[in-house]
Amino acid sequence: MNRICISIVLLLSIISMSGISYSQDKFPVLEDRYLGQKPPGIMPVLFAPGIVSTEEHLESEVLFLPDMKELSFTRSGGKYKEPTLFVMQYKNKKWSRKSIPSTDINKYKERFSPSVSEMKSLEPFKDIPVVGFSVSSKGTYYFYVLDLNDGSGHMSYSRLIDGKYEKPQKMSKAINKGKYIAHPFIAPDESYLMWDAEKEGLDSTCKCISQWS
Repeated sequence: MNRICISIVLLLSIISMSGISYSQDKFPVLEDRYLGQKPPGIMPVLFAPGIVSTEEHLESEVLFLPDMKELSFTRSGGKYKEPTLFVMQYKNKKWSRKSIPSTDINKYKERFSPSVSEMKSLEPFKDIPVVGFSVSSKGTYYFYVLDLNDGSGHMSYSRLIDGKYEKPQKMSKAINKGKYIAHPFIAPDESYLMWDAEKEGLDSTCKCISQWS
């Protein structure tokens, strides 16, 4: 397992920088599955400058659906006095912006970032203070548990076996190292896991990656 730790300050500074912004009527033709970007690596780079990342706004919560055919993000600042949801769709080998009726916004938010309520309704998780989770294509939950005593947390997982979830297993110290372990993202094939943590020697939360080879 290879482990990499990247300061989230660097991530945020990269996301907030861009010199181009496209209006709806000048939206460029994007045929690539990554919105014209190279396939992602382990080092942070500016994502979709002028399309998702802009200089005059703050973009956050950039999320893909598992099939990579829809993308959502939240934009605020400038003319967006309140955080505004944007959705993009990959169809007929092209990306386009998708208009979402105000009545459907909550439904779309739930699609891209499901609440923990459904997960916590399952027997193994009912009495666990789960705050957030990520699920692989096999149905394995990777989730972080809040420590009610000091507000920190740890990462656990639970596999789907014969249609039922096993008793949650706390992950090793290689993952649960530092304070405030949170915000997991598991690759669909479980080849890597990303999460946040506070670590000694760093002035801020860092984004960590564990890759199974």
